[in-house]
Amino acid sequence: MVNTLGSLADFDRLFLGFDRMKHELANHGTAGNYPRYNIIKSGEEQYRIEMDLAGWDKEQISVVQDDRTLTIEGKGKDNLSDDERFIFKGISSKNFRRIFTLGEYVMIEDASMENGLLVIKLNVETPDEEKPKFININ
Repeated sequence: MVNTLGSLADFDRLFLGFDRMKHELANHGTAGNYPRYNIIKSGEEQYRIEMDLAGWDKEQISVVQDDRTLTIEGKGKDNLSDDERFIFKGISSKNFRRIFTLGEYVMIEDASMENGLLVIKLNVETPDEEKPKFININ
């Protein structure tokens, strides 16, 4: 049997849009599972990352896009007064850094905190010259 696609890597190169970015986002975050996150597709070219940050203030979090890298960092601190101490601590406030590799033409549209979730909205802004061109048949 002849393999006409070559290898899976060759097949993956055929997908130039966000499908490849979705794979990279899912597989190239930093090691570990803190903080937990979701990647959600909504529409053809809109995506969002939801990161579970219960107990965090937005002032403790930075979101930076540098070329094709999205870095999310949190510098946590416990907001206890001098006469308070933890009996049990189940909500983490440890520092974290998550790095995602973004696909080409992906831009951050918005970032917000909603119900303990950091929500980062992404949009694929493919230039017109890169979009498929439909040719009329005469």
